[in-house]
Amino acid sequence: MTSVEDHELKEFVERHPKLKTVVAISTECNYSYIPTIDLLNYNSPGSTIKSLEYAITNNREELAEDCIRFIAEKLNTNHHRLNDSEITGFVNALCYVLREAKDERTKYEAIQCFATSSFFETKRFFELFWLEVPGIVKLLFKSWKHLHRSEIQRKTALSLLLSIFEKMVNFLRMGKILQDRLLYFVMERTVELSCKYPENIRKVTSILIEAPRLMSMDQYVAMCNDRKVIKALFEYAHYLITLDPSSYQQILETIVSHLNQASENTLNHLVSNCQAVEKCYEQIMLISYSPSTDSKNNLSKIVLRLIPFINLNDPDEKNKALMACSILSLLLAKNLIENREYVNTLLKEFNDSWGRSNILDCQNITDILNSIFTSEYSTDESIRFGLILIFKFINAFGWKPTAYWNWMKTTLEGIQNNEKWMRNTRESASSVLNEMSTIEKKWISH
Repeated sequence: MTSVEDHELKEFVERHPKLKTVVAISTECNYSYIPTIDLLNYNSPGSTIKSLEYAITNNREELAEDCIRFIAEKLNTNHHRLNDSEITGFVNALCYVLREAKDERTKYEAIQCFATSSFFETKRFFELFWLEVPGIVKLLFKSWKHLHRSEIQRKTALSLLLSIFEKMVNFLRMGKILQDRLLYFVMERTVELSCKYPENIRKVTSILIEAPRLMSMDQYVAMCNDRKVIKALFEYAHYLITLDPSSYQQILETIVSHLNQASENTLNHLVSNCQAVEKCYEQIMLISYSPSTDSKNNLSKIVLRLIPFINLNDPDEKNKALMACSILSLLLAKNLIENREYVNTLLKEFNDSWGRSNILDCQNITDILNSIFTSEYSTDESIRFGLILIFKFINAFGWKPTAYWNWMKTTLEGIQNNEKWMRNTRESASSVLNEMSTIEKKWISH
């Protein structure tokens, strides 16, 4: 780019009196002023905006990026010196870039400006652009989705976008209420992105935890019944369990809170269409031997909220009930159930209605049985449930001369002969022992 001094530019204009516009961006004349022409530089906010529009219109990417960085600096450090009209002009110019720029790097610079400039964290921003903020946030998200040229740039831009979402949530800390459509958009887009980029786990988790805490009650109840959000929370928890146990625990707490406000229709939907019970079952198996109890307690609360919506008369849902009761029996055995009487009632209902179900994962069943039959905290109903699991296990896999088969027989004999257990529990153990004997004879004869 040719370097032009201020005096040279003025001499040039004097020699060409018909000139109407001169572009002087990124020269020594960045702050020059010549009243007889329209001088495009950074001398004033108006001139800066015209310079940016010129650069975008004429595909001058480097000039456009330079203009955006200049605006970003103003909005970061000097916004208190700008009047409302000047601020509005800068923000509208940035939105113009997001809509019209063809170059991805230029769009990225605009996204970065919104994410890093301190002005966008102020009450003044929200007051000036109260009606426009939802549209601006949607435009930023749309612009990010169109960044395809560089995966590194796309990932970096996503981190910036999540920072913008955090700014929206932080506005709630000021005692303000965001528009419903903006709040729901931020939550839905955040959960949509939650499992795709592990480097953003902390930002995503922060948004999903803090936003519900700061909503109005009406907004919160509506959010707790947003099926897309709550389904994604279950998926995100599943994603976090091995990646970030701390964030996993926080998301479980959020799910518990959401379920407490969820309607019957929402809970039915989670059970029937979202594999919520199945995810809880897989998670309890993963953390069953973890010394931490908080996550297990929260999983028990989730299951207790969902289990009334499992239809025990529906063969397709019987397996969900089996998984839910497995979780509760395991947590009973670990003394991690607060309302033991209620859980025993649920287990009794399941035991009394038992029919056929698909076999669960073999290793998971053995883990559950070990916990149920060796715990001092197990109850008659959890023991009876364990007997159902053994019955399923032996009929699915048949007889094998293994130590585990012998352990099951010894355990059942102990239950059968222990008067600590109720009569029907001891009789159930005897029935399963008889079934094991029948299976042994059948397999040996073959």
